[in-house]
Amino acid sequence: MRILLFTILSFFSITLISANNIATINKLKKEATEAFKNENYEVAIEKFTILKDSFNVKEESLLLNLAHSYWQSGDTTQAQGAYSNLLDAKDKKIRSIAYQQTGSISFHKKNLESAIAMYKQSLLADPYNEQARYDFELAMKKKKEEDEKKKQQQKQDQNKDQQNKDQQKQDQQDKDQKGDKNKNKSGEEKEDKSKKEEQEKAENQKADQKKEQENDGKAEKDDEDQEQNDETDKEKLEKMKKLREKLKEMNMSEEKAQMILQALQNNEVQYLKQMQRKSTKDKDDDKPDW
Repeated sequence: MRILLFTILSFFSITLISANNIATINKLKKEATEAFKNENYEVAIEKFTILKDSFNVKEESLLLNLAHSYWQSGDTTQAQGAYSNLLDAKDKKIRSIAYQQTGSISFHKKNLESAIAMYKQSLLADPYNEQARYDFELAMKKKKEEDEKKKQQQKQDQNKDQQNKDQQKQDQQDKDQKGDKNKNKSGEEKEDKSKKEEQEKAENQKADQKKEQENDGKAEKDDEDQEQNDETDKEKLEKMKKLREKLKEMNMSEEKAQMILQALQNNEVQYLKQMQRKSTKDKDDDKPDW
């Protein structure tokens, strides 16, 4: 009897608790939904989280609104996790929205390839999801623009690399030409220096030859003068010899002959002086007597 009474009391207690839970769950659902509609996302997140964690509510529509609340509040990390939990949802529309929103998070992070892949899955789940289609086309357009921009950037980089290579080649050519020019200039300077040295050497040789010729001519002239002097001395000796012989024939000494010669020279000097004075006087006689 006691056991039967205990069983009946337990049944009524469980029924009462279940009824209370249902009332609480319904109240939380209502509060969460109203907060979501009123864009009070913090309250909505709190209520939906209690339903999910405390009362183990697995309704896909409530879980989707929880993910939307995270997304609208700016918590992309929690939103991505919440949407990922619905990628296997039984409801195709909810699954399509979960893929679409996951793609939007990737698009927000500028991961266009991942976003495009998510949008494709969204359209496969629900081909009538127009927002997913719009987002897909937008992502494709954005990716095309970025690919074109990358191509242009690559082309610019290639052109820049080619310009750098051309500039390096031109710099090397200028350097080589400058080196060749300096080399040629150095060679020309050496050649000019060699020619100048040869010219100076030739001039020095010519000057030496001229000097040698002059020396030879001077020596030859000295020899001729010496020969003439020798001949003059010889002639003088011969004359003196003849004079002595003549004086000997005249029985006259050299001293006496020297005295006569000196007297003759004196007379000659006086005669020349008289002739000079006479010549001067004749010129003066031609002048008028004033």
